[in-house]
Amino acid sequence: MATPYLMVGFRDSRYALEAVAVREIVWLPRLEPIVEQPPHVRGIFNLRGRVVPVIDLGVRFGYGPSPAAAEHRVVVVAADDYCAGILIHDVHDVVPVAPEEISPAAEFSLPGGEKRFVGGVLKTGNELCLLLDVAALVNDVAGLTLEAPEGCALVEDAATDEDAALFLARARELAKLPLSESEAEQFSYAVLRLGGELYALDTGAVREFVPLRGLTPVPAAPRFVAGNMNVRGDILTVVDIRHVINISSAAPAGHVVVLARDNLWLGILAESIEDIYNLPAAAIALYPAASSPTTAEICIGTVTAGECIASLIDIERLLGALLDAHPEPGTGQVPSP
Repeated sequence: MATPYLMVGFRDSRYALEAVAVREIVWLPRLEPIVEQPPHVRGIFNLRGRVVPVIDLGVRFGYGPSPAAAEHRVVVVAADDYCAGILIHDVHDVVPVAPEEISPAAEFSLPGGEKRFVGGVLKTGNELCLLLDVAALVNDVAGLTLEAPEGCALVEDAATDEDAALFLARARELAKLPLSESEAEQFSYAVLRLGGELYALDTGAVREFVPLRGLTPVPAAPRFVAGNMNVRGDILTVVDIRHVINISSAAPAGHVVVLARDNLWLGILAESIEDIYNLPAAAIALYPAASSPTTAEICIGTVTAGECIASLIDIERLLGALLDAHPEPGTGQVPSP
C-alpha cells in the first residue's frame, strides 16, 4: 500500500517526509539561539505557546549552512509527542510512494555520513529523493534545553531591514495563542477521494451527495464534462475534475457532490466520500499540496483532519478553471436548479 509523502526542496536536492508526520508548514520566522546550541539547529521559535527547534538539513548532512531568505519555510513535524521544524527552501507536492519504489539508504552516501536520518531513496525521473526519517530527526533534538540565553543575538541575520521586520512579524504572529474550542470559529469540510488522493470542499457550497446513476453523455462537450444526470426531476451537469487537475482517473467514480453557488448547480464526480469534518481555521495550512501545477491553481492549501491531509479546493478557483477550459457554446453548461 502506498504511503503519502510531502516532497520538499532544500538547495538543489529533493527530500520527502511522511505526510502523516507533518503538522503544518510556516514561513521562516525570526529564530533565536538556545543554550549550548548544536550547529545543525538554526534556533527556536514560539509556535502558539510551544517552543520549536529548527533543523538545518544542510548542516545536518554535512553541506554547511545557507543564508536565510524570506521565501524559505519551516515544516513542523511530530514524533513521539515532540515537535521539531525542518528548514526547507521549496514545497513541491504530496505523492503516494509504494514500498517497492524505495531503495535502501545504504546505497547513497552523504558528506556528513548521517545515513541514520534517511529512511530510503526514491528515484523520481532522473532525480534522487531522500526519504527523511522524521522520528530520527525529531528524537535527535528532543533532549535539547529549549531556552534562549539572556542577551542573545538573533540567529537569522536578515539581508535587509525589510526582511528583518518580516521575520519578526512572522514570529509574533506564530506566537499568538489559539482561541479555545468554544471561541474558535468552526468550518465544515467534506473530504472526498479523487485519483487515490484526498481533497476537501467547504460544505457551505455543497447542496447534497448522491450516488452516481443514469449518466447521459453530452455530445461535443469538453472532456471534463462526464454527462447529465436526473436528480429528482432536475437535470444536473456532472464534471470529472480529475481531467482538469491532471490526475489518474483509473478508479471508478461512484458518487456525485452537488455544488450550489448563486444560480449555478454543478455535480462533481468522486470515487468516494470519506467523511465530514468540523474544524477550526487553525486546521488549514496554506501551502500547496498539489500533485501538479494545475491542482495548485484550484487549491488554497491543505486541511488536516485526524491523520488525513487533504488538499483544500477553492470553489471559485475551480469554477474559474472550468470556464477557462472554454466549453463550446451550448454544451457542457451548468444549468440552474
